[in-house]
Amino acid sequence: DPLGRALDIEDLKIIPNLFHWTLYVDVIVLTDSGNVFDIIMLSVLIALRTARIPITTPIKNADQEEKDFTIDDDPTHFRRINCQSIPIGISLFVVGDTLLVDATQEEEDCVDSWVLFCVNRRKEIVNITSLFGKMDSQILLGSLQVVSMCSDFLFELIDSVIDVAIGTRSDL
Repeated sequence: DPLGRALDIEDLKIIPNLFHWTLYVDVIVLTDSGNVFDIIMLSVLIALRTARIPITTPIKNADQEEKDFTIDDDPTHFRRINCQSIPIGISLFVVGDTLLVDATQEEEDCVDSWVLFCVNRRKEIVNITSLFGKMDSQILLGSLQVVSMCSDFLFELIDSVIDVAIGTRSDL
């Protein structure tokens, strides 16, 4: 499962084999005007990029074993999750010989095929899923360049939005 390796479990450990942080991401779709998969994946990435993990400090017992921990209650003391490998979704739609990116609901209703590419910041395509129809192999090969350009743009946009929201530059 490529998405299962997107997060480094070490980022969530408090005390190995005893305590860890558990992340829950709830997604509620209020309206569907097209491209739901893409926006959900972008939203999850942004939620994880802006998540704050409180600083924890292991406490040693009399036997010098780490069996408990404290949580720093200062809201300014936190760390962030490494999100380098978390993919975003880029849907490509084919109408005839034309590729569409970010189709509206009306455009989605007219497509010959729809393929969802999941790509991470390193331009690694971690998953390709055909959601509707079949895509010609030549169009599929050509779509890789489109996915690469779109992912560059989207990751830069995400970075700039998060920089403004949290007020710092983060290279995660």
